[in-house]
Amino acid sequence: MRPDMSFLDETRNFGILALIVAIVNAAGSVLFFFNEDIDPVWRTIAGVGGVLSSIVMILAGFTIMTGNIPSFLDKLFPDGAVSKFGVITGYTAAIGVASIVGLGFTVVDIVAGVLVGLILLGIVWILTNDRRGIVERILWVILIVVYFIGIITGVAIAITGGLNLISGICLTLMYLLAFTYLFDPSVKSKFGM
Repeated sequence: MRPDMSFLDETRNFGILALIVAIVNAAGSVLFFFNEDIDPVWRTIAGVGGVLSSIVMILAGFTIMTGNIPSFLDKLFPDGAVSKFGVITGYTAAIGVASIVGLGFTVVDIVAGVLVGLILLGIVWILTNDRRGIVERILWVILIVVYFIGIITGVAIAITGGLNLISGICLTLMYLLAFTYLFDPSVKSKFGM
């Protein structure tokens, strides 16, 4: 971190937090394979999906942390991985891809994951298409609400303890960073504000 930047201004911090959350989630995904309470077929599907989605999120976190976008991830970060707007759109796109490949324990989980993933990718497309209209302003408000809920969710996860403590603290800080990024003048201008 450069000495003239605060924790909230340095996008690299978001990447570090995202990487920690993704690694903890990857460990949890591997545990799906050993959960005897779940049908073996669905256990395998959920485990593979969890590992695949964790890989996507690890790559996204690493990309934001380093600021270097590998060529196979350049479509997820159309605005780069260093700017606050680039972090918001890139990470949202990564969550969309992770939701699609994340599979789940049931057909409903898989369908819901694909739908959520497509919606998130659609939002990123809308935000990065260089138009500034009412839709972008509405998405800005929606993201404020989503990130605020994310902060509360992160605290709730942290309270449960164990590895969830680490994951919850990191999620809380990530959503706090994303929340503050939305109020940055450079980000607001991308939303037409």
